[in-house]
Amino acid sequence: MAQDPIVLVGGLASWPGRYRGLAQVLREISGSAVYTVPLTPLDWLLGRLRGYGQLVFAVASVVDKALLESESDKAILVGHSIGGIACRLYLGG
Repeated sequence: MAQDPIVLVGGLASWPGRYRGLAQVLREISGSAVYTVPLTPLDWLLGRLRGYGQLVFAVASVVDKALLESESDKAILVGHSIGGIACRLYLGG
């Protein structure tokens, strides 16, 4: 069975590069592939103005890519700050 990939979803004022160190540690500890959703502070601002659907779509796209590349049937979501809420919205809540 394939290892479950890990998907990182950053917070409101975070750039995706901020999570490189965390991704590396998670990769080393778990042996899983780690993906970071490429959300920027501008994406969060536009989400506030236009609605958060595009943010959820970004999470869904990275999760789909992670699942396809890992051949796993589930992914582990790690959300930082409001990124956790984006994960929750993706999950349907």
